[in-house]
Amino acid sequence: MAIGGTIPTGTGTSIYHRARHFLNRESKRVQAQGWPENTTNGKAYTADSSGHVELGATVLQIKGSGPDAHRDLSMRDDSGDLKLYDNNKGTFVVATASTGVVFVDQVDALGSLVAASSAWGFELASPMLQDVIVDGAKVRFQRRIQGNLDMDTALRQEHMSSDHQAPRNEPLTENRYNIQPQTVSQQQSQQQGQKGR
Repeated sequence: MAIGGTIPTGTGTSIYHRARHFLNRESKRVQAQGWPENTTNGKAYTADSSGHVELGATVLQIKGSGPDAHRDLSMRDDSGDLKLYDNNKGTFVVATASTGVVFVDQVDALGSLVAASSAWGFELASPMLQDVIVDGAKVRFQRRIQGNLDMDTALRQEHMSSDHQAPRNEPLTENRYNIQPQTVSQQQSQQQGQKGR
C-alpha cells in the first residue's frame, strides 16, 4: 500500500501500476507452490449427485491424497465453474454414488483478486513469504523494465536468500508441495549426475 493507505492514481502504464502488476503475478505464482499457510492436506470433498466436485475460486493447485493419492486429479474449467477433473478417465465424474468422497491435497490463494490492490492475499501472507514474493517480483521487474545484468545478479542472490529462509511444508506428507528450494549448487550437482550416466 502507498503512504496513507491510498493507492496512487494514474494510468496502467505508471511505474507504480506496472510494479503492482508484477507483484500480483508473482504473488499468485509463489503461492501456487504451496506453503504451510496455504496448503491443506487430506481435504475431503463430497461429490454431487452427478459425481462432480466444484472447487472454490481461490484454488491454485490440487493433487489426489490419502485413498485417492494414486489418482491423477487436477482442476479444470467446466462452462465457467472450476471443477475437479480425473485425468486418467478424462472426465469430471470423480466419484460414484457408493464412493461420494474424494480426498485431495489443496493449495489455495490467501485471498482472491477482487481489487487491483489485493495481490492474491499478499497482505495476508506471513512476513517471510511476503519477502519471497517481493524479492521474486523485484527480479522479474528489473529484468523486464531495467535490464541491468549487475543488478540482476544482486537481486537473484537476495531472492535465493529469502526463499531459503522461508518455512516449508512438512517433508513427511504423502504429496509434498514446496519442501525445499532448488539452489544453484543443487541444480548443478543434479545436472552433473545426469551427465555421468
